[in-house]
Amino acid sequence: MFKISERVLAKIQADRKIHEDQRTAFTNLSDKDLALSAKFWMQHCVTPKRVKAGTPVYDSTFWHIIVPEMIRRLGEHR
Repeated sequence: MFKISERVLAKIQADRKIHEDQRTAFTNLSDKDLALSAKFWMQHCVTPKRVKAGTPVYDSTFWHIIVPEMIRRLGEHR
């Protein structure tokens, strides 16, 4: 088994924290603010067909954090 350097482990941990902070921020937005955020993030996205899975860019956050939260909320209103 190879050893991952402390610098790489720290980077991985920092990236995970950013991801979780984004998830928390979007989860706690009002419906109106979530919709506004979706519009903002969409302006920075390329078409979904050009998005590679797992790429840490606006598209990844939009499709894997914002959209699921919107879907969850919409599902609760039915």
